Amino acid sequence: MGTLRAVGARRARVLALFLIEAALIGAAGALGGAAMGAGLVVFFGRFGIPAFSEAQRYSYGGDYLFPVLNAADLATVPAVMLLVCVLAGFGPAVMAARMRPADSLRYV
Repeated sequence: MGTLRAVGARRARVLALFLIEAALIGAAGALGGAAMGAGLVVFFGRFGIPAFSEAQRYSYGGDYLFPVLNAADLATVPAVMLLVCVLAGFGPAVMAARMRPADSLRYV
């Protein structure tokens, strides 16, 4: 970021780069997690999650728990995770945008 600022990049550009990176990393994680989660729900929906104790049998309402894939959850959970990733990247993005080029180039 120091090099970009040293060659003339504006603070808004550095801020945008950090937020875009956070969004791309968040989207990759959210989509990958949604795909893996959906696959596990479909698998366990077909074969069931066995109850290993009497307490689990009571809470499951039987010997197996059969989860159901909900389309609304499949859409909203990754969207919330993407929002969380962008919000988490906002603090470092602001710090990087405010940093002077000479200060950031010292740590390269």
